[in-house]
Amino acid sequence: VFSVTTTDVVTASTGGATTNIVTDANLRPVYADIIYVSGTPTILLQCYDSATKLQRVFSATSFNGTWTELTDTDFTTQGVRGKMEHVDGWTLSLHADGYIRNSNINSIANWSATDKILVSSIVGETRGLVKHGQQILAFGSLICEFFVNAGNPVGSPLNSTKRIEKIGLV
Repeated sequence: VFSVTTTDVVTASTGGATTNIVTDANLRPVYADIIYVSGTPTILLQCYDSATKLQRVFSATSFNGTWTELTDTDFTTQGVRGKMEHVDGWTLSLHADGYIRNSNINSIANWSATDKILVSSIVGETRGLVKHGQQILAFGSLICEFFVNAGNPVGSPLNSTKRIEKIGLV
């Protein structure tokens, strides 16, 4: 369970133990997921920062372990929108500029400015990603575009399937 205490501490609680992640009056947990990084279960926590209107992302290998904030500037300066997803070793995030960016393979912490793919169909605002089977759906406020892991050796591992649905997220 992730929560915010009355003293503005974001905490993780499990099995009766509570661990402080970060103290910040502007942060609220919005998405949590367990992903596998090189076979190791890793908790990914996305928090919304009401002061900057951006997300901050934290990870740990156990709820009561050490939490690390994702600080790579190729990731943090782009304005993550919605939930991040993890596919075949890559952590993926949709950003305000319409690009899906990916981490380096088997990493959460390392991102490259060139590892991205444009969601060409986004109409309206970018909203976030959803994993559906082996596909990644990139949602805008009016349109959804489908992507698959094509195993590209450089840039993004994703390719668009050219399938676009007139379904958006408010």
